[in-house]
Amino acid sequence: MIKKCVHHVLVLGLLLVSGLSQAALMKKDIKDNSLFIAGSGVSAPARLGILEIAHDGEGLSVIESSGKVTRIPNRSLSKELRRVSQRDLKGFVDSNNYLFVSRSDTGEFSLQDKTRGLGGGPTGGLIVYWIVKGIGYAGIGAAVVASAALGAKVSRPSTAAPGVDHALIHGDATGTMALAVIGYTGAFAKVEAAATVCGIAAGMTPSP
Repeated sequence: MIKKCVHHVLVLGLLLVSGLSQAALMKKDIKDNSLFIAGSGVSAPARLGILEIAHDGEGLSVIESSGKVTRIPNRSLSKELRRVSQRDLKGFVDSNNYLFVSRSDTGEFSLQDKTRGLGGGPTGGLIVYWIVKGIGYAGIGAAVVASAALGAKVSRPSTAAPGVDHALIHGDATGTMALAVIGYTGAFAKVEAAATVCGIAAGMTPSP
């Protein structure tokens, strides 16, 4: 009976020492040839603070701001990360992707690989396209009206819109406006091009 008690005490003692050893693992204890990922390569809820991920060639660990290291169990890794090599993981993060860290109510960390999305996508790009186009067309419209108003009052060639035959200006507001629109045809094309470029940029710019 006494032997069994001693045996149980020894086993419990070893388990306790082992647990304390794991809990006390710090960043300085990680292998020197480990891969460390931080900054934009790691994302986590604000409550978890600034985290860093380490790959020591055998598995992945979370490093908290205090320096404490916690190994992430294989079951808590996304499928793509369970057997990922240091080289492949570095290539993944270097390609503008990142690792997302979460923590359960029981305190266990989990890690997922995430690919950054593309801006606002087609919808966001279309919205920007129409906004830019609307602003540009409004500006041209104001210029056309101003040109027509000036042409209705005077017949001097200097009042004609760019590209309009000055000899055709006779002070008629309606005719002048039509000719002014023709004169601003190039401007319409430029607005269309600018709106298209802005729309594509808004839809394709990488976002976190």
